[in-house]
Amino acid sequence: MKIPRSVFQERWDKLVSTDTIRVLKIVEIAQYTILYFALSVVVARFVNGVYYEKVKDSREQEHRKRQRSIPDLVKRLSILCMELFVLTVLIFYMRKVVLLVPSIASLYNKRFKPHTTMHFIVEITLMFAFMEMMPQFRIQFERLGEWLI
Repeated sequence: MKIPRSVFQERWDKLVSTDTIRVLKIVEIAQYTILYFALSVVVARFVNGVYYEKVKDSREQEHRKRQRSIPDLVKRLSILCMELFVLTVLIFYMRKVVLLVPSIASLYNKRFKPHTTMHFIVEITLMFAFMEMMPQFRIQFERLGEWLI
């Protein structure tokens, strides 16, 4: 299917637009990326120190002696689900904390609608950065994958 030149030109113009609103969106993305990353570092360090460092040794011992059994799988899935639930609640509240800070872009221009790019920031910065800073949590998924294969 061939896209008419006028449609292509319109899409291209939107892509390379540098109007005030586009620039303010980029400013807002930068602002909230920095805030989410900083909060992710703090919270991940706390979770690693309070929880994962305490259970790390016992999990290593359990992993070495584990057998592939249904009760073992149920236990592993239950623990992973509970951890995932707690981390999801933490992420929910991390988002609420970051949103306490007003958008710089909306302070600069009253026509600017704040938080329209928030889903990109949450999905990429918060989820990726936060989860990457908790290696013990990722290891649980790797071990589950090993068990299932």
